[in-house]
Formats: sequence, structure tokens, C-alpha cells
Amino acid sequence: MKLPTHSQAISVPRSILALSERDKRWMEDTICCLEDQIKQSQRRSVMSIADLVLSSTYNFYHDAIPQEARLIFQPLERLQSRVRDILQEYESPILNDVLFLSNYMMTSFNTKSTPLMKMLTGMELLLEKLDEWEAYASKRLNSCREEINSLK
Repeated sequence: MKLPTHSQAISVPRSILALSERDKRWMEDTICCLEDQIKQSQRRSVMSIADLVLSSTYNFYHDAIPQEARLIFQPLERLQSRVRDILQEYESPILNDVLFLSNYMMTSFNTKSTPLMKMLTGMELLLEKLDEWEAYASKRLNSCREEINSLK
């Protein structure tokens, strides 16, 4: 198969171009993070608070940290997938609450503008619901322990 050159036009199907709002936000966040990494010309560990450089006017309750905030989305996706699998076999108001909270966090939280404290409060509520579910769940059949550990 011959690859097109820069001067040749590439046609992309419209279905690929039609992205959901959530996908567009993720794409924007990804581009923003990649631009930051290019500017810094080295990849910093966002998990180490020692590597994080904050301005002197930073307010934990009102300011966002995009590098840290973006870390919640992949574990939330895995959790949602697991919860949906369990809900296919078992009805549970607790799991419905977990799904609602995780959907709310995925769709409403923008990593560039949502304060880290708001995200942490949402994660705390979500983990409380999951701990409640684990008290009733069979460890072998319908546990979410792996997903909970990835969130922590």
C-alpha cells in the first residue's frame, strides 16, 4: 500500500470527524498537556508533588491543576465498565449511584477549569459508595476492588 505524500489530500470519513463533546474536551486536554510537556522539554512526573510547580497565588479550593486532574479519567472509565458489567447481572441502587457520580465527574469536570478540591470531593463520595458496595459484594463474583485501588 502506497502512503500519501504531504502534497496529496487525505479524505477522512465524516463519521470519524463527528466527535462527542466529551471526546472533544479530552482531546483539548490532551493537546494542552502535550504542549506543556513540549514547553518544559522534559516529561515530569505528575504523581510527585515535589515536581509540581505552583504559583504563589495558587488556591487549592479555587484553582485547577490540569496535570493532576487528568489522571482521574482513565480509572473512572475502567470503573464504569466494571459497574456496567455487574449491573447487567445484579440490580443495585448503590451501583446506580456509583455510575451516576462517575458519569457526572466524567462529563462535568473540565481539567483546565475545575478546582482540584471539587474533583477530590467527588472522588471521596464515589469511594464511599464503592466501599458500601464492597461490604455487600461477593469478592469472587461482583467486586470492584481492583478499580477502587486504581482510583486510590
